[in-house]
Amino acid sequence: MAQSLASQDKLQALRLTLEKSDEDALMGMTEVKNLRHLSVGHIPWYGAASDWPVLQSIISRSRSTLRTLEITTDERISILPDNPEKLIVDQHTSSEKHDLVALRSLTLSDISFDKTSIQSWLKAIDFMRLNDLTFDNLGKGQTLFFEQLANVASTCYNSATQVSLSTLTMRMSSNHARSYGPVSGTPLEAQSKNRD
Repeated sequence: MAQSLASQDKLQALRLTLEKSDEDALMGMTEVKNLRHLSVGHIPWYGAASDWPVLQSIISRSRSTLRTLEITTDERISILPDNPEKLIVDQHTSSEKHDLVALRSLTLSDISFDKTSIQSWLKAIDFMRLNDLTFDNLGKGQTLFFEQLANVASTCYNSATQVSLSTLTMRMSSNHARSYGPVSGTPLEAQSKNRD
């Protein structure tokens, strides 16, 4: 079935759950490309998500088309291969600073971070260019991740770079959520609102 889906040229949206028992079957999904919407759930006991090529391959092959991305996992994860030579050649993104040039909505749930994975996220995604950004119960390393995002916002402000982010939602626990939107003005103004 995975190979059949991968052969569908008009496939635009996909929801995946990465389970250990499906490892061999899902390897056929590495050929899926040009998605517009991708939602991935990761079973905690599966293992190191960053070592699993299916997600990285799908995203790599959809770098110029992917508009919505949702990922749930309690692992640290690099969404694209660390080695640039492993990236699928894409003429639409080769000259861009960030890899996912079409992405406008991102939801991250339960994900943990370290310095390496944070750099992977910042390289792949222009967070200030997103329209909608949701953080749901992030795990270890979230403080460092937020510090890096604050640095990105400050850089945009100092260089007068346009910020497209209009809605920011942060769920810090299972029974508490904060949503900010639309966010207007400079990144520093948005940051000030978010502290309330």
